[in-house]
Amino acid sequence: MVLNQDPSMLKRYWATFAVLLVAVAAFVSATPYSVSVSTSKPEYAPGDTVTVNIKVTPSDTVVLMWEVDDPNGVRKDFGQLTCSSGSCSFSFRTGSNWPTGTYRVIVAVSGTSDKGYGSFTLRTPTAPPSPPPPSPPDYKRLAEYKIAAASAALANLNATLRNLIALLGLLNQTLSQDYLAQLSDIAGLLSKARDQYNSANYESAYNTAVSASQMLGSLSASVVSEATKALISVAENLKARAQDEVTVKLLESVSESLASVSPSDTDAFEKSISAARILVVAAKALKAPQLEASVASLAQQVEQLRSSLENLNKTAAELQTQLEVLQREKAELASRVETLQGNLSSLTRENEQLNLRVKVLSEENTQLKAQLEQSVPRSFAATAAAAAMVAGLAAGAAIGGIAVKKRAVGKP
Repeated sequence: MVLNQDPSMLKRYWATFAVLLVAVAAFVSATPYSVSVSTSKPEYAPGDTVTVNIKVTPSDTVVLMWEVDDPNGVRKDFGQLTCSSGSCSFSFRTGSNWPTGTYRVIVAVSGTSDKGYGSFTLRTPTAPPSPPPPSPPDYKRLAEYKIAAASAALANLNATLRNLIALLGLLNQTLSQDYLAQLSDIAGLLSKARDQYNSANYESAYNTAVSASQMLGSLSASVVSEATKALISVAENLKARAQDEVTVKLLESVSESLASVSPSDTDAFEKSISAARILVVAAKALKAPQLEASVASLAQQVEQLRSSLENLNKTAAELQTQLEVLQREKAELASRVETLQGNLSSLTRENEQLNLRVKVLSEENTQLKAQLEQSVPRSFAATAAAAAMVAGLAAGAAIGGIAVKKRAVGKP
């Protein structure tokens, strides 16, 4: 009622109300912000990208100003961003020439004095550790594998070579070298490798087995090269004597197949043996006289080998019998040795007891000698005293006797 009547009073009230509103707004805007600053990791290398995470409380939408200072306090980067809902982040890339050390990240709420601080370390990346030295080769396992592989290859090559030599013999062909003797030398080398392995000399065993494998490879290549040339020559000779076109085409195909064989092929021996069998059939069809003579010679060799095999079997049976006898004798000797060892142990114990008894008796003898040496002087002194006493008594008795006699003489 009074306000309506006094305009000046109304103006004063409105002025007071405006001051109160400004004061309330100032109070609200003066509420401090808490700013938390952290980086995605504590350390970085020059050139890395740093991610900064920010939390603002209370969670108003605010404008943030940020900067990055190096260890010397020099600002290296800066910027601003709007942060909503109380969480935000920003990233920056470190320079390749930035100094190493601890950097400080400063984030301030625009229009206020509220700030938050974070830090990270910039370090020159260390060189990765050198790889550990390679572990020494497991020569035991390598030698075991190499010896087994070389032995299998030797057995396979031996069988294949004998088959090929037999087929070449049917074609009246021979190899220029004694490859079987070379195989025997390689077998001796592998035997040496096994001895070295059994003696725990694994590295030497491995190297010896490797040498044997290399010799097998070289020998295989030589055999394949020589055999294919010989078989091509046979195919050409048979083709010159062939009358029908089918046989000529077959022999031409065999020649081409043999010409394509390389010593490094894994199936070189299979191709050579297949070609040799075809040539044997072709030679038989052409009734080559050399083939007939070779077949007869081969049959004779087979019979000789059969006879030798029977003799070897008999010898093996005899050796087996001798081995059994030796094993029984060995068992008997082992039993006798065990008995003798028991007797020796018993005698050793008795000898120790006797030595102990002798030692005791020696000590007792020494003690008796010492006692005897001490007792002899005392006995001799007692005997001398007794003799002196007897002599004294005898002298006294004699003197007494003379005095009696004198008294007796002196009587009237």
